[in-house]
Amino acid sequence: MSEEQRVEELARPTSTEIIEVDGDLPRDQVLALGKFQYMSWAIRDGTFPLDREGQFGQWKIQPKLTQVGYCKNTAEALRKLKEKGIRPLTLREFIFWMVKNQDRASEKFIGVLGVQGKDLGDVRCSACFDGSCGYWDLHLSEVDGEWDEGWWSVGVPENA
Repeated sequence: MSEEQRVEELARPTSTEIIEVDGDLPRDQVLALGKFQYMSWAIRDGTFPLDREGQFGQWKIQPKLTQVGYCKNTAEALRKLKEKGIRPLTLREFIFWMVKNQDRASEKFIGVLGVQGKDLGDVRCSACFDGSCGYWDLHLSEVDGEWDEGWWSVGVPENA
């Protein structure tokens, strides 16, 4: 399989795959599912949110991996996703998706845009996963920062 075919295969929408999310699973157990080799302290210590406010219980999602393309900032990336009818996953949803899609997450930079919060320096951020560096990295990126052409996001249809 050529590199182009491999990238095309990995970019194939995963909308037929149903992922069960446990909103009641404690934070430390959710983070442990990801088996991250690096994780931002703001994510680890609870400063950065896993979920939207009031989100709990169990639910199912049918996520789609989407290449966002170059954006001036996170607001533009969110607009592009909205134009495609996609609601970005929360960090909790992303981790549950990633557990079943490690092959799709490998070698990608994925913005997790469903929740935003502040890092330990009080800067507004979104979570980002980077598998392109040869290890599993979950860190925070400033929302005002640029998005490179090859970055991705994962979301569900807005009406879901």
